[in-house]
Amino acid sequence: MVLWQDIAEALRAGIARGDYPPGSTIPKETELMAAHGTGRDPVRRAVAQLTAQGLVEPVRRRGTVVRQHPSRRRITRSRLVYRDELGYYFDQTAQGWRPVQPPSVSRGPVPHDIAAQLGLELGAEVIIRDRVMGDPATGRPPSSPRPTSRPLSPASC
Repeated sequence: MVLWQDIAEALRAGIARGDYPPGSTIPKETELMAAHGTGRDPVRRAVAQLTAQGLVEPVRRRGTVVRQHPSRRRITRSRLVYRDELGYYFDQTAQGWRPVQPPSVSRGPVPHDIAAQLGLELGAEVIIRDRVMGDPATGRPPSSPRPTSRPLSPASC
């Protein structure tokens, strides 16, 4: 791994362990530079990576703060699946659901709360498919407070 990735992984692991709980600040750049024996650029790149992943956010006059992560809630449905007139497969409780935004596919780091479920290390690259289905009138699934996304599989290409 490259040095900035090592720094990012150490911070990510600290966040996952609870060393840096939501609302707390991660160490300052100078502290990270001293701890990892490196210059400013790798530290900034590591923090930028965590910011891009949504784990931390810079707050003026406070530092880089660990973000609160909403817990993901599984939507459990019957395993019996039916095809509707538009070709979508759902159980009967979700027959009225329709796409509320176009699906997207991207590559990115595995979300921290999904990594264990997939048996992957934090930061592993995965293919992420965002498909938001729901009630066309409200734009949300009837039983979910917000749209969800799921990593499909580790990127093997």
